[in-house]
Amino acid sequence: MVTFTPVAPRDTATRTPRGGAFARVPGTGTVTGASAAKIAARIAADAFAASRVVSGDQAPHPLAAAKVAASAARAHLNAEELRAREAELSEAISEATREKNRVEARRARLIAELADLNEERFVRETTEDAARVLAATGEVIEQTVTGEDRAQRMGQLAEEVAFAVTVGKPTGTRLLNDALAVAEDLPHVWDAFSSGALDQARVSAIVRVTADAPPVARTILDEQLAEVAPALTPAKLFRVAEDLRNRVDPVSPEARHADAFQRRGAWNEPARNGMMELTIRHSAVELTAAYDRSDALAKQLAIMEKQDHQERVNALKDAHTGSEEELAEAIAALPLPRGIAQLRADVLVDLISLGEIDTETPETLSASEGDTAPRATTAPPRGVRGQVLVTVPTRILAGLTDDLGPDATAEAILGKEFAQLDGYGVLDDDTAERVAFGIGSFRALFTDDRGAILNVGRDSYAPPKALRRFTEIRDQHCRFPGCERAAVRCDLDHSVPWDAGGETCHDNLASLCRTHHTMKGRGDPGTTGPGKTHKGWTLLDNVNGVLEWETLSGRRTTTHPERPSAAPETP
Repeated sequence: MVTFTPVAPRDTATRTPRGGAFARVPGTGTVTGASAAKIAARIAADAFAASRVVSGDQAPHPLAAAKVAASAARAHLNAEELRAREAELSEAISEATREKNRVEARRARLIAELADLNEERFVRETTEDAARVLAATGEVIEQTVTGEDRAQRMGQLAEEVAFAVTVGKPTGTRLLNDALAVAEDLPHVWDAFSSGALDQARVSAIVRVTADAPPVARTILDEQLAEVAPALTPAKLFRVAEDLRNRVDPVSPEARHADAFQRRGAWNEPARNGMMELTIRHSAVELTAAYDRSDALAKQLAIMEKQDHQERVNALKDAHTGSEEELAEAIAALPLPRGIAQLRADVLVDLISLGEIDTETPETLSASEGDTAPRATTAPPRGVRGQVLVTVPTRILAGLTDDLGPDATAEAILGKEFAQLDGYGVLDDDTAERVAFGIGSFRALFTDDRGAILNVGRDSYAPPKALRRFTEIRDQHCRFPGCERAAVRCDLDHSVPWDAGGETCHDNLASLCRTHHTMKGRGDPGTTGPGKTHKGWTLLDNVNGVLEWETLSGRRTTTHPERPSAAPETP
């Protein structure tokens, strides 16, 4: 059930005088009184319509009987046997996923066949038309197919695919392009796709990277990516594929980045309910700095708003003389602190539209009647900058290029080392050199030409800071299976707990985001405490940064660091 509570103005399009009517839907921000009235009227109408539905016994869920039967069949099993059944079900889910992938591959094959059939029909129609004209007039028609003709036919074919799959044309176009690419140019990827090892999302990520690659590069990409893709999430696969593309493409990363930079831009797109989405495409280094700065400012604002909210709660408690229910209602009427994502968006909009952060945040404008708590009117301190970390191979400092020449071996090509932007991937040498020599407000760390970390920065003499930086560079992201949260925003976890004898050293530390750090520490949520023996996700081993995990059901998997894990140098 949705309820509305009067609150102070917050997150509204226009400012209103004190005492204006506002409402809050629990779990969201506030809306104007007029909007609240409309929503309430809609809810009331929906409730009235629901009340008119003819009552009667609902039909049982199709799975209800099977669930009861399965539970009865398991009644004699102990906890370990039940966990073994969990592992069997988990594996069955994996097999169902592989089967789904095989079905998607079959669909791709059918789409490719449809495209071939369409091509054959077009040629046949053209030939038959020419034959009819020749028979009727004796005139020979030159049969030419322009790029515009082909583009038009591909557009019509994409519409056909979209119709068959019941999706929009953009999705139909992507499915068509993926099917043709994987069927014609990527034999190893096709084998992995048809066997169920890859799904449509991973295939699409590979096609995005290989679509315009030269044939020699595409051949290497096809073989290498088909091997590693099944173990990667689509997002990480895209980064790995981009990294490999930079290594094997004859066209230099600098030339391709310069070409892509010419297509930078910003676009807005209307969204529902009075919202809009802004998309910006720009250099990865600069946008990483912009995002990181907005995140840092948002976190500072979040602390201030939470403190402000707590102060007003305390003031209400001190001044209140009524019942507990009235106090609870008064506290519920206070504006809620904004979440980090909301604050990031607000910070970015303020900086772009105003040139500074609006110190009159919605929480500082006014509060409900009787609010006697002090108001926070302080903006975050000036000078907060985005943190950008780039690892730079020493060959760049020595003035050496990445050009290995036309006679380079495959081992040499695949062994090339490029600069890496933390959380993004490969950077071209020109950008890396700009960062390495301090042009801009970025931070550079150096590796040898095999990618092994040479140092963790001589500006950090305190071992904990140096060790944290080393682990962040090595891991790049949360080391829980499938998690892509950046390592710089993760906790540093002792694989063997400190209180169990674990050391604070590079091969007993790993980056885990707060969610997975907590999950690893306590197993199943809610199962801590005396006598609790429930098993959850378990970190079994950490060998030079290679982590072995046991899942909730007892299956095992391994995650690998992004970079080699030699012991860090000590100052």
